[in-house]
Amino acid sequence: MTTPVQFTTFDGGTIDVDYIGNWVDIHLRAPNGRTVATVEMSVDDANHLIRQLEGCTPDEAEERYIEGYSDGYEAA
Repeated sequence: MTTPVQFTTFDGGTIDVDYIGNWVDIHLRAPNGRTVATVEMSVDDANHLIRQLEGCTPDEAEERYIEGYSDGYEAA
């Protein structure tokens, strides 16, 4: 078993990544530690997602969040 990887979000939450073979579990946690979502995906898909997240500065992420955008699509 590998050591989980953790990223901090602009609002103080975390993104925890647990690698399990060819799959990963991504746990999105609120600043208070509550798990908001858990997603299972392939390592390749997770690496692509992480690269996208890393390419966005905290200010850009906050601005997108406030404006209601995700990956260029307006929130419903």
